[in-house]
Amino acid sequence: MLKSNDFQALQEVAVFAQSKGIHTQTNNLCLKTIGELLELQEPFFVDSYQRGYKWETQQVTDLLEDIYNFVSKNNSFYCLQPVVVKHKDNQWELIDGQQRLTTIYIILSFLHKERYKMNYRTRKESANFLETISEAKGYSDFNIYIKDKVKKDNIDNYYFFNAFVTIEKWFQKIPVKDVENFHENLLYHTKIIWYHVDNDVDSRQVFARLNSGKIPLTNAELIKALFLQGSNTNNLLQTEIAQEWDRIEQSLQNDDFWFFLNSNKNQTPTRIEFVFDLITEKEKAEKADAYYSFRKFLEVKEALQDKWKDVKSVFATLQEWFEDRELYHYVGFLLNFSKKVLDLISESKNKPKSEFKFYLKDLIKKEVNLQIDELEYPKNSLHIRKILLLFNVQTVLASNNIQNRFDFNKFKNESWDIEHIHATASETPKENIEQEKWLNEMIDFIDDIEKEKVKELLTFEEKYKRILECIEYEDTDNISNLTLLDYKTNREYKNAHFPIKRQIIISKDKNGTFILPCTKNIFLKYYTDSKNLKNSSWNENDRSAYTEAIKTVLNDFLPTQNN
Repeated sequence: MLKSNDFQALQEVAVFAQSKGIHTQTNNLCLKTIGELLELQEPFFVDSYQRGYKWETQQVTDLLEDIYNFVSKNNSFYCLQPVVVKHKDNQWELIDGQQRLTTIYIILSFLHKERYKMNYRTRKESANFLETISEAKGYSDFNIYIKDKVKKDNIDNYYFFNAFVTIEKWFQKIPVKDVENFHENLLYHTKIIWYHVDNDVDSRQVFARLNSGKIPLTNAELIKALFLQGSNTNNLLQTEIAQEWDRIEQSLQNDDFWFFLNSNKNQTPTRIEFVFDLITEKEKAEKADAYYSFRKFLEVKEALQDKWKDVKSVFATLQEWFEDRELYHYVGFLLNFSKKVLDLISESKNKPKSEFKFYLKDLIKKEVNLQIDELEYPKNSLHIRKILLLFNVQTVLASNNIQNRFDFNKFKNESWDIEHIHATASETPKENIEQEKWLNEMIDFIDDIEKEKVKELLTFEEKYKRILECIEYEDTDNISNLTLLDYKTNREYKNAHFPIKRQIIISKDKNGTFILPCTKNIFLKYYTDSKNLKNSSWNENDRSAYTEAIKTVLNDFLPTQNN
């Protein structure tokens, strides 16, 4: 009788088979220990369509470490991925799993223990080399070993040799007393999922399916196969799930939707897996393996219809956040800092939408709970970043154009610096060429009377000082002189003074560079009263107007201002 963990592994294989379109009989699925493979009377056979052995040092070492570190508890075992075989001509044709079984064969060879047999249709020298691989003990150079043993040099033999040397070096690092324990772990506590396809199945077609670039299977593929198994759902529901699945996936493929919720691109072929991970609360798991979400769905196989309702419910919540303008901006802001999607979903379940919005606003207040007049860079960098992002988000939200939304997609695909609006600690040009360039750039930003006065001065230092006075330069690190700017633009103009920066920002904006709305407003002087407008400087009037604009826009979130 199969143990519970055996049964779960077999269920995974059944799903694996269906998802790959491979037909097999239930009684042809089982788990075998490596020890049971040694009892097989017939050899494994590698046909000509198979690729050569290609495992390298890292893969071999990973297998050794996993077997060595495994501790059997309550009849548990270390389970390898499926080995797909077909009984043919009194041999077990290895359709998939050649790399794993070959590596285990080489481990047994090193230990001078009993091995199963392996044959090849076309690579006879590979079979001969593999059979005598234990003779490579003590060699570290393949060419020397080949020359000494007069073996034929082929690519299989090189990889066999490299695996053997890796195994030998690895065993040199563990205590001698652990070698027998390792052997016992390998024989009796390491199992392969034995997957015996029917004899009338075309081996080459199965091999092509298994190696079509979709191995290893993703959680999403496995979960989809679970939902679409006939034993779990009726035909009508299967069709409904398939259609809804495609709709959810298509929606999440919209980068505006995806980056509203996430900070990076998805590494799996499908994005719906994000929803499954939310349902299974994967991020809260102490140890979440590659198939954590699939295993959680497998545990409730009999209630899969209810689980699909959960999938639809969670997705509907995410979609509502995306489509509701207030929720979009509040949630989007919070996800940039301390809050996670899973936390917000949990809170939203038992709250009406209006109450949930108040809850989000309270969270935002906690994020920015400092007097902005007291903030200094770089001491309060994180808090300044929060204030500046919220200023941008809330500015867009308060816009009269209800179609206007803050672009979290573009924001999250750039790196952002806290940048001085008027550069501080700008380095005085030292070389004559640099000085002349600086004068030519900056002199156009002062009026004609001042130009004449500057020309009358004798030294560069005098001219430099006078021009800075004209553009009302003041060195300050408080929020009145700070904004968010993309990394590339910031590095491009370095420590340039305000009028040069203004030119560059306007040019970038015209050329389609994503400039944050409030940063653009700063350099277009939208916050400054027209009576005090002076485009060549960022002076006290500008800084005061800008600070007041921040306080006004964020009035609902900032703490009561000091008198």
